[in-house]
Amino acid sequence: MRRLVYLLIVVIFAAPFFLQPYLRYKDSKKVQYTELPRNGKPTFLEFYSRSCEVCRMMKPGIHKLRGEFRVKVNFLLLDVDAPSSEKLASRFDIYSLPSIHLFSPDGTPLRSFEGLVGIRTLRMELEILSRSANEK
Repeated sequence: MRRLVYLLIVVIFAAPFFLQPYLRYKDSKKVQYTELPRNGKPTFLEFYSRSCEVCRMMKPGIHKLRGEFRVKVNFLLLDVDAPSSEKLASRFDIYSLPSIHLFSPDGTPLRSFEGLVGIRTLRMELEILSRSANEK
């Protein structure tokens, strides 16, 4: 009986951490964000914090992607601790950092990632996003 109680406690407290990547943002398909650049290019938006270890691990890879896709994709990297980021950050329900969002050229949300994401995965998503934007 005691083991069952311990197991239930672990499941109750650990479940939100395992389910976070599968959580979606409220009405993310219906909302368009007017603060995003509207220059005909898709947008890569990352919310990070200087105190976030995963954010620091991903930083070199994201800066490399930024160099590769600078011409094809807008990159916005926002520190959630900075007061200037509060307006855009308040539109998202951010549960973990880093929080990465991909938008179409017209500002429609397409994909979002939370936590550690492989740079290869992001590169593939950015290639698909930039190709689809060029086809239009």
